[in-house]
Amino acid sequence: MASASITERQGPARISPNTNVWGAFLGACHIYQNMRKGEIATKKLRELDASEIGHYVLLSNMYVVDEKWGDVAEVRKLVEEKQLKKVSGHSIVEVRDEVCTFVANDKSHQESKQIYELLITFQGMMKEEYDDFTT
Repeated sequence: MASASITERQGPARISPNTNVWGAFLGACHIYQNMRKGEIATKKLRELDASEIGHYVLLSNMYVVDEKWGDVAEVRKLVEEKQLKKVSGHSIVEVRDEVCTFVANDKSHQESKQIYELLITFQGMMKEEYDDFTT
């Protein structure tokens, strides 16, 4: 009981907005296409961590939706000047005790055909599980 009254007096916990908070806020601005607040979030993100390309991509995409081509070009120029690179997503699969890394549609592995067949099988199994779960 005593701890509850202490908590009530202190009020809600305050956190200092960090890149995670501002990044989530920018993501929400992108979803709801709130350009003004998105620009504020991007400014704060640049102050905290100017090297995260994802923030620039979100802002650029917001400008594209609003057809603000000059702003799109500005953001892309900034990304180029900062030499920021988007890292491709990749998958890791273990085949016969060998760990293989590849990106989407990568066919360079000697057993890629079997790997993709297995992924298609897994996809079908997940769909069946989902269908069973939702019915």
